[in-house]
Amino acid sequence: MPGIAGQELLDDDLFLEALLDLETRLRNFNSVALYTREEHKRDVYNIKNDTWKKVKYFEKHGNSSAGLICKCNNGEWLLLELNPKGFLWIHKGKFDSKRINGVVDRIHISETHRHDVPIDFIRRLIGEQKDRCYEKASLFNFSEFATTMFKQILKRHQHEENQKLNATRSASKLLQAEKDKKEGKEQIIVQKPMRGKCAKDVRKMPLHQKMRENEMLGGSPNRN
Repeated sequence: MPGIAGQELLDDDLFLEALLDLETRLRNFNSVALYTREEHKRDVYNIKNDTWKKVKYFEKHGNSSAGLICKCNNGEWLLLELNPKGFLWIHKGKFDSKRINGVVDRIHISETHRHDVPIDFIRRLIGEQKDRCYEKASLFNFSEFATTMFKQILKRHQHEENQKLNATRSASKLLQAEKDKKEGKEQIIVQKPMRGKCAKDVRKMPLHQKMRENEMLGGSPNRN
């Protein structure tokens, strides 16, 4: 069976029209779920941390596939999947009665990303896969279409979170620096006049008063 080119989905005018309409009206999907068919799990041991974790994988020679369900808060959703029969996409409008379980069977929700994802970002991810050729038991199995996009969605979100964290840290450092600078200036302003006044007063004191002040401070009087 010949492979399926990633360009095929971009050649679907009806799909592009539906995607651009969503982008114009809503701008963002509010959540994206990755669903799979024939996904497997195995336990992997990390000898360095002495821990076990479950790893998801697809059999290279199996009939596995994966898709994305992109949902909007107004009830609309867009489903994308690549399987051995080709690309499948379904758009449920705001007033449609379609149900995901009614149009897609035997799927397993593997992961869900419950954060806004710009629709133009989804469109760009689809465009980046146009040069790929998907085929069973190849480098790009059918499941790679959706799993690659989902990984990029998670990566984008993590990048945004890191930027927010760095901005917060920078703002905290600036505030602390301003606080330290202000406290330092206030201390100097308080201390400098005191030192200057004492020095000025001592210079103007008569000799017998200087000796008395010296004795009060614990010094030995100079009798000469």
